[in-house]
Amino acid sequence: MAEVSVSEKLELFSKTVFREASEQVNKMIREAEKERDDKILGASDKYLALAENRIEEEKLRIENEYVKLAAAESISANKEILMLRADLIDKVFENVKKKLEDFTATEQYCRRLTELCKKASEQMNGAIGQILLSKKDMKLAENILSQLPCGYSADEDRSIKLGGVKIRFDSENRIFDYSYENELSLARERFTHEDKLRLGD
Repeated sequence: MAEVSVSEKLELFSKTVFREASEQVNKMIREAEKERDDKILGASDKYLALAENRIEEEKLRIENEYVKLAAAESISANKEILMLRADLIDKVFENVKKKLEDFTATEQYCRRLTELCKKASEQMNGAIGQILLSKKDMKLAENILSQLPCGYSADEDRSIKLGGVKIRFDSENRIFDYSYENELSLARERFTHEDKLRLGD
């Protein structure tokens, strides 16, 4: 379950900042790989929330670096800072995306999708819906449908590439979007918005 910030080296400090940023990214990747192995074994409905917490932790670290750099920079260096920040944000989200991709290959993933479908069904008080899955996840449809009220159907949604599920209730004109694309998009939007507010962009 989101909903991470970045900074650019200055020309004056290019070698130092690049080295520190590279070390930080490498450390993040090493930590993420270790966490991936641990979390895949115990993954549950909190998986997306844990990933977003990881993003927030890395964001705070990177923002601390921004503050130090901004104090020593001129206005002309702002573009360079923004470029490095965007690059580091991309790396953090690519890392989270990889962890989510790994999660989709586990048994817990099918249970997670089933829990999300049940949650949506309960909120709709008996309305019959349709679950929408990625092409690769259609193999899970029969298992998920067997645990939902009679009348539910499943279909492929080509907009879902990474994973997750959407549950559509046409009779109520309602859709629950739990696709990983949507979750990552919302997390990145929140992260970028908060980051700009903190840095005064």
